[in-house]
Amino acid sequence: MSRRLLVAILFSTALNFCLVAGAVSNETPGGSVPMSVVSDTRQALERFLALPKFREEGLYRPPSEAARLEYEARVNALANRLLARLSALPSKAEVLDEFKPTLKEFENTDSEDRDQLLQYIENIMDIFGIQSSDSLLNKWRYGFDPNQTQEEQNADALAQMTASERALLVKLESVQKETALAAMIQLLGSPSMSSAGMHTWFLDKDHSSAVSLGSRSGAQIIIWLCTGRFSYARKL
Repeated sequence: MSRRLLVAILFSTALNFCLVAGAVSNETPGGSVPMSVVSDTRQALERFLALPKFREEGLYRPPSEAARLEYEARVNALANRLLARLSALPSKAEVLDEFKPTLKEFENTDSEDRDQLLQYIENIMDIFGIQSSDSLLNKWRYGFDPNQTQEEQNADALAQMTASERALLVKLESVQKETALAAMIQLLGSPSMSSAGMHTWFLDKDHSSAVSLGSRSGAQIIIWLCTGRFSYARKL
């Protein structure tokens, strides 16, 4: 993920970036459907299986050919699991359940690889006419559910944090509005990037964990986003 995209996510007005597929067809597959629909779905999955995956595309570069082949095999395994269920059209819940083992397999990959995976999952959602993952993908990739209140997100964040992250949170919670930037610099060093009054500190090499200080609706706010794990925000 680029720094610009990460910061945009951090300061999305409602903190509700939601991954959805572009399809506009049946949102609740399953039950009685024409066999032609099942046949069309099967053919679409077979075409999807035939496509090479995780190759160079735009700014994306696979880590190695061995990794590319492994990632491709994981996604194809997902498609094959869904093919095996096509005696009838699986329900939306059943399709989403099949995503979960594959998402688990990609938890520790680079952010760029996770973004590529989401493109393939969205392709599969299109095939099944599923418009929304009901926050499954958003929670996995960005660490929060847009349907939760900020208080609920913060409670979930605390539950997900390691001991060292909780120790850092205690220090962040002591930051006061009047001296916020100076306190953050003393705590985290110089910002990794700054623009338009927004300052961001990346806490790890792949930028998957970042703390930002900025303003929203006229108020200063600290946001800590650990992609795939949690989102925490506090108004000063």
